[in-house]
Amino acid sequence: MEYLQSSLTKEAGGRVAINLEYFYEQLRVNLAKAQFSVSQRILSQQITDLLALREAWSEVERAEAAIPNPKLGSLMVRTESPASPGVADWEG
Repeated sequence: MEYLQSSLTKEAGGRVAINLEYFYEQLRVNLAKAQFSVSQRILSQQITDLLALREAWSEVERAEAAIPNPKLGSLMVRTESPASPGVADWEG
C-alpha cells in the first residue's frame, strides 16, 4: 500500500489522487486494527474494499480501451492472452 500511496501525484491526479491517498491510509489503519484485535470482520471488509477498488480500475481500463487512439488510427482493444489468462495484450 505504501508504494501505491507514494506513487500518487496530487498535482496531476487532483481529487482522485487525494481520495486514493485517504483510501490507502484507511486501509493501513484498519489493517493494524485487524492485527491487534484479530478481527475477521475488519479483514473481510478490507478485502471487500480492495475488490471494489480493483473493479473501479477495471472499469477505467475498459473505458480507456474504447477510446479511439488517433496516433494509431484505430480503436485500442484490450484482450487477454490465451497462453496467459489474466495477462492483457493491446491490439490496435
